[in-house]
Amino acid sequence: MTPIEAALEEMDSRRILKKLTTPPPQQDREGSTTSTLSAGDWRGMRRLIRAAVEDITTLAAKELEAQVHTQIIKHNLRDDELEDAKRSPRRKKKPKKRSSLERLEQEGYSQGGALLLSPKAITRYRKLTALVEQEELQAQQQKAARKVEKIARREARQRLLEERRQMVANTEVEREARRVQKEADQAAKREEKQRAKEAKERLQKQRVFAKKGNKKELTSQSKKKQVVAARGGAK
Repeated sequence: MTPIEAALEEMDSRRILKKLTTPPPQQDREGSTTSTLSAGDWRGMRRLIRAAVEDITTLAAKELEAQVHTQIIKHNLRDDELEDAKRSPRRKKKPKKRSSLERLEQEGYSQGGALLLSPKAITRYRKLTALVEQEELQAQQQKAARKVEKIARREARQRLLEERRQMVANTEVEREARRVQKEADQAAKREEKQRAKEAKERLQKQRVFAKKGNKKELTSQSKKKQVVAARGGAK
């Protein structure tokens, strides 16, 4: 096999991707920390790719180069995560906290299906039971108080809304009343103005008639005087 053929076989894209995507064995992941590929490894692979591929500018060559580079980065990240996981201390699960009554029940022993406790444990059990009942009662009372408060707030909000609606209605009634009164006042003013105009016209007509009557009367008197004077001259 010639060096070129060996390089081509070594740089086969499927073998490279398979090698990079295959996780290392369990022993290698736990005991080995030298599997990380360095920048020098990437440069060497890149040189081999360019030596094996006739035209490095083709789309297939660029895609192969990009895939190899991506897999190298993923490989390094996976090795870093494994190393961090080995160094970090394992977290222990905290035991689940038990209630006081559960711990107290475990202090006794069972006989014939019944739980037997010491007098001291019985006293503690009664106190704890009373305390639990008191807490439950307080919780129920608080819940009832919150419910009553919620109802009161809702009723107060409804009253406020009703007052606002009534206020708006009253405002609309007042606005309508003012509008009607304004129209009535304007109509009264127009009527009064019309009456004043008509009275003025009647007065003017009366004055004209009076002037015409006086003129006729003066003319009649003048004619009578002329007739009397003519009769006196004839005698």
